[in-house]
Amino acid sequence: MDRYKNFQNQGQKPVPYATSVILQGPWKMLADSLAPKELFNLEQDHRELYNLLGTQPALEQEMLEKLTNFIQSDP
Repeated sequence: MDRYKNFQNQGQKPVPYATSVILQGPWKMLADSLAPKELFNLEQDHRELYNLLGTQPALEQEMLEKLTNFIQSDP
């Protein structure tokens, strides 16, 4: 399954799509306007096939706080 075959200027973006990404250890969270959309454990799922969002609430909150702090920080 090629989820990103029409990505960017090639056509429509996949739904949901991300405007922000944060990595923490083996975890990758994708968010749209600071709303988490997908969570992957890259050690167990390097192809990002299994969205684990909702299964790791404490980790998700920690990553979202880090992402929010980064985006709101002064350049």
